[in-house]
Amino acid sequence: MTGLWTPNGEIHPENNENKSDPQSGQTPAGMEDVFEGMSEEEKQAALEQITKMRADLLATPAIDIIGNHIVGFYELASVHLSEAASASGTEKEERLAQASLCIDAMSSVVLGLGDRMGQHAQPLHAALSQMQLAFSQVKSGEVQQS
Repeated sequence: MTGLWTPNGEIHPENNENKSDPQSGQTPAGMEDVFEGMSEEEKQAALEQITKMRADLLATPAIDIIGNHIVGFYELASVHLSEAASASGTEKEERLAQASLCIDAMSSVVLGLGDRMGQHAQPLHAALSQMQLAFSQVKSGEVQQS
């Protein structure tokens, strides 16, 4: 497995270099510059917040987080389609291209993971179909905002 790229070089999680105990005051590998200019108290508070956020992530099922990201693709596509519906010419084409990218990302994840998304699979498939239909309608000019 390759490491995680950072401006200060690669971090290899399997080496446990990036794990820190906020009580120890140690800065995780590769994060030294992030804390530059902070007092020790600010640094300690930041490390505690990072540790809490990491624990929250670990306590949340991956399918819930992935589902949330897919909804983010949906929302971003909606914003671009909304703007495209009232635009024309180059601006409309640019908005449609952005919406298309979001819909393609959504499609890749939804269709790629399929039933592995558990209870989220059916609503995400429905949302994908809805967004694809909306895209077609906006592109063809069936939907226009005033």
